[in-house]
Amino acid sequence: MWPRVVEFMLACWLAISPFVFRYSAEQTANWSIDVGAGAAVMAFSAAAHHRRLRYAHVGTLAVSLALAAWSYVRANAAWPVPPAEQNHLLVALLLLMFAVIPTNCNEPPPAWRAAFAFGETSAK
Repeated sequence: MWPRVVEFMLACWLAISPFVFRYSAEQTANWSIDVGAGAAVMAFSAAAHHRRLRYAHVGTLAVSLALAAWSYVRANAAWPVPPAEQNHLLVALLLLMFAVIPTNCNEPPPAWRAAFAFGETSAK
């Protein structure tokens, strides 16, 4: 479950980043993207803790790809690249890395657990 916890922490960072980078009131696109992407990633990572929704974290891939595309387009429009766009790209890449890690990555595969439960050994 630790990858979902890290995703949730990154989503919290996205949600508070308008205050950290002191967006003005006119920067509604950055406000809405940060808060919206943060809320979506929070929802996906929290939902992935439920057994039936254990693959909900795959939605984080879509959010992070969209965030990376947005920051890439916006970063090419201005030089030097604003810190907010650098933040978007860095968080998107981190989310991409953590979203591909399975939720139960600290447990062996189900077939191995079943074999161990029946007392089988690897020496046959």
